[in-house]
Amino acid sequence: MEKVAKDKYVKLFQREHKDAKFRECGLFIDESDQFIGASPDLLVECSCCGLGVLEKSGSSRLYQPNEYA
Repeated sequence: MEKVAKDKYVKLFQREHKDAKFRECGLFIDESDQFIGASPDLLVECSCCGLGVLEKSGSSRLYQPNEYA
Protein backbone atom coordinates (compact mmCIF):
# COMPACT_ATOMS: atom_id res chain seq x y z
CA MET A 1 0.00 0.00 0.00
CA GLU A 2 2.75 2.48 0.91
CA LYS A 3 4.58 1.92 -2.39
CA VAL A 4 1.41 2.74 -4.32
CA ALA A 5 1.00 6.01 -2.42
CA LYS A 6 4.67 6.95 -2.85
CA ASP A 7 4.59 6.20 -6.60
CA LYS A 8 1.47 8.33 -7.06
CA TYR A 9 3.05 11.19 -5.10
CA VAL A 10 6.23 11.04 -7.21
CA LYS A 11 4.24 11.18 -10.47
CA LEU A 12 2.16 14.13 -9.26
CA PHE A 13 5.22 15.97 -7.91
CA GLN A 14 7.08 15.51 -11.21
CA ARG A 15 4.16 17.02 -13.13
CA GLU A 16 3.83 20.04 -10.85
CA HIS A 17 7.49 20.88 -10.05
CA LYS A 18 10.56 21.78 -12.09
CA ASP A 19 13.69 19.59 -11.97
CA ALA A 20 12.18 17.17 -9.43
CA LYS A 21 14.62 14.86 -7.64
CA PHE A 22 13.89 12.09 -5.14
CA ARG A 23 16.12 10.20 -2.73
CA GLU A 24 15.40 7.27 -0.44
CA CYS A 25 16.69 7.86 3.08
CA GLY A 26 17.05 6.27 6.47
CA LEU A 27 17.09 7.53 10.04
CA PHE A 28 18.14 11.12 10.80
CA ILE A 29 19.40 11.70 14.36
CA ASP A 30 19.75 15.17 15.90
CA GLU A 31 23.44 15.88 16.59
CA SER A 32 22.89 17.70 19.89
CA ASP A 33 19.92 15.70 21.21
CA GLN A 34 20.66 12.18 20.04
CA PHE A 35 17.41 10.80 21.45
CA ILE A 36 15.51 12.77 18.76
CA GLY A 37 15.24 11.15 15.36
CA ALA A 38 13.12 11.10 12.24
CA SER A 39 12.78 8.68 9.35
CA PRO A 40 10.99 10.31 6.41
CA ASP A 41 9.83 8.07 3.60
CA LEU A 42 11.46 10.11 0.84
CA LEU A 43 13.56 13.27 0.41
CA VAL A 44 12.24 15.52 -2.36
CA GLU A 45 13.78 18.52 -4.08
CA CYS A 46 12.89 20.80 -6.95
CA SER A 47 14.24 24.05 -8.37
CA CYS A 48 10.96 25.90 -7.70
CA CYS A 49 10.44 24.98 -4.00
CA GLY A 50 13.75 23.61 -2.70
CA LEU A 51 14.08 20.72 -0.26
CA GLY A 52 11.27 18.76 1.38
CA VAL A 53 10.29 15.38 2.75
CA LEU A 54 7.51 12.88 2.17
CA GLU A 55 6.02 11.15 5.21
CA LYS A 56 3.12 8.84 4.48
CA SER A 57 0.63 7.83 7.10
CA GLY A 58 -2.82 6.37 7.20
CA SER A 59 -4.66 3.21 8.00
CA SER A 60 -4.75 0.62 5.26
CA ARG A 61 -7.82 -0.81 6.97
CA LEU A 62 -9.78 2.34 6.16
CA TYR A 63 -8.61 3.31 2.68
CA GLN A 64 -7.85 1.71 -0.65
CA PRO A 65 -4.40 2.38 -2.25
CA ASN A 66 -5.86 4.76 -4.85
CA GLU A 67 -7.21 6.96 -2.02
CA TYR A 68 -3.79 7.58 -0.42
CA ALA A 69 -2.38 10.01 -2.96
